[in-house]
Amino acid sequence: SSGLRDAEDETHGEKEPARKGKMSVATKWYVRVTKPNHPRANKRGQVKRSVLVMEQAIGRYLLPDEEVHHLNRVMTDDFIGNLFLTTHSSHRQMEKNIKNRYEIALSKMNAEGGGI
Repeated sequence: SSGLRDAEDETHGEKEPARKGKMSVATKWYVRVTKPNHPRANKRGQVKRSVLVMEQAIGRYLLPDEEVHHLNRVMTDDFIGNLFLTTHSSHRQMEKNIKNRYEIALSKMNAEGGGI
């Protein structure tokens, strides 16, 4: 066994992540679920819902260097189709590339007189 609970225990509705216990939208806009015994639980016993959704999809806990990236950059959108499993270093590089592309596009718009 992977140590993960059956999907039946972890969901409300067919494809939604765990909603048992308290949920809160924390700083950085992540939705957190109270799971005090989870390996990634913070001091308050909360885990990012995106982590729980990804773990349910892959059938195991995330490895220490694995992270979940939100493709649309909306941290509360934890639909599995919006989540991408990556490593810490790859995630940082991905974020840097996104920021660089945004800055290039913004400078082009400003140069063409189409700024915000």
